[in-house]
Amino acid sequence: MTLPPEGHKSIVEALRSVMLPARLERGCTRAQILRDIDAAESIDYFEEWQSPEDMQERIRSASFSRLLSLMEAAPSAPSIEFRDVSGVHGLEYVAAVREPSPILADGQERHG
Repeated sequence: MTLPPEGHKSIVEALRSVMLPARLERGCTRAQILRDIDAAESIDYFEEWQSPEDMQERIRSASFSRLLSLMEAAPSAPSIEFRDVSGVHGLEYVAAVREPSPILADGQERHG
């Protein structure tokens, strides 16, 4: 995420408000804010989860919605990546995870 020339402390604090609760969630193995000393205008936010299910639960959370709002407010479009054994995914993964799955009247999930 690119930082605005002014107010980078507020962005760090906002990311911290997302990061700290993530660290307390079941399945979170790491959540951190990274800053490259050679690229002072950018900041990276990183989370690592034990399983795809834990990560998907995180993506559905209100705290993750706050993270998305922070990204939308960034001065330039940030990149977002989700990595798992099947590959690297972008925002389409968030949309797929957050989309409610159709449930039939008997409680069975509809496929296809």
